[in-house]
Amino acid sequence: RNLLMPMSEIDSFDYLNVTQYLGDLYKQRKQTKKPYSYELFCDELGFGKTSYMHQIIFQKRTLTDKAARRIAAAIPLRKQHRAYFLAMVEWRNAKNIKQQEEVFGEMIRIRSEAVTDPEQKAQLQYFGKWYYPVVREVVRLRDSHLDPARLAKIVQPNLTKEEAEDALTVLQQAGFIKYDGRSKKWKQNQPVITVTSFTRNLALVGFHQKMIDLGKQSLLHHPASKRDISSLTFAIRHDQFESLKQRIEAFRAEVLKDYSLAEKTDLVVQMNLQLFQVASTVEGGDDEE
Repeated sequence: RNLLMPMSEIDSFDYLNVTQYLGDLYKQRKQTKKPYSYELFCDELGFGKTSYMHQIIFQKRTLTDKAARRIAAAIPLRKQHRAYFLAMVEWRNAKNIKQQEEVFGEMIRIRSEAVTDPEQKAQLQYFGKWYYPVVREVVRLRDSHLDPARLAKIVQPNLTKEEAEDALTVLQQAGFIKYDGRSKKWKQNQPVITVTSFTRNLALVGFHQKMIDLGKQSLLHHPASKRDISSLTFAIRHDQFESLKQRIEAFRAEVLKDYSLAEKTDLVVQMNLQLFQVASTVEGGDDEE
């Protein structure tokens, strides 16, 4: 027994949140088969007519690896889609940050193998390691006669020589940098990379997580003269949240315009901008019918 879901309509590759994926799967099933309920959905997935899937989708229970394999067989999911789905479950259930990073790297690897578009594949690689974008900016520095050993010491936190070699190789193969034999320097192929929505949904999540971690580390390792870390906690109306996001986006674009094309540079900086809700009286969530 399986649901025979058309992969073109509900594709596990389009998701990071496994409960959202299962929720959309239920909604699609409900549109094509009436009457329909969570109990029927649960039964089709092999768990009997229970409330189990309702509890999973609304995050009242944890989806175990064993249950995930049963769901993957019932949908059915094959090869890379199955591996990615199971990795999503493992990522959600990870016990610590190190395990999260390892599993997320596996998700990116699985997704990369299925990508055929060269731009998407290159961007997945680019954001796969936190130091790839850093090294891409380092080649713009005024003194950019870089060998891997020197590059490893310039980047903070320091890289290994092997990581520096890897970064130069990956960035060159992906078309982000090139080596100028005349000047014997590495150079960028383009000053700004435009991130696709595809990349934003996957690779950037892991990249942002690592950069937030580096921001935390800078509190301990950098003197105040070499960092600027501040925050605000304040109440707003629900209808102001989107406009606040737009102001941050405009500020980010302004900074990029004013500073990204600077000449004779000698410093690479990371600027993290985060806005998130920490309390709300506004009811949200999906319809639980």
